[in-house]
Amino acid sequence: MVASTITALRRMIEQPELRDRLNHNAKRLYDGLTALGFHTGPTASPVVATTMPDQERAIAMWNGLLHAGVYLNLALPPATPDSRPLLRASVSAAHTDEQIDAVLKTFAEIGAALGVIEPLKRARA
Repeated sequence: MVASTITALRRMIEQPELRDRLNHNAKRLYDGLTALGFHTGPTASPVVATTMPDQERAIAMWNGLLHAGVYLNLALPPATPDSRPLLRASVSAAHTDEQIDAVLKTFAEIGAALGVIEPLKRARA
């Protein structure tokens, strides 16, 4: 554990752009989920928590995302603040904008299908 921590700290010093990329990715995911209508925490961070309206839809959302290839953590009461179910997504500096956009699209589709968010309105031509 000590060796991995030392390696991580050395990498942070040698490659400061990784921290910038991590912050960019965290903000992109956080802003995207918020814009879609999901209830997120007060600030962007590498772990973006999304509050679900109830346990049934939290489990359904988690399963739908997992089946679509998006892995994240499901947290259920009593192990959550305010006794509300949460989905916790983690981002890293290695994620691309395209990957985050694909995750946001999947969140939007499944969230709308489950009634967690309003369906996206399509622009008229």
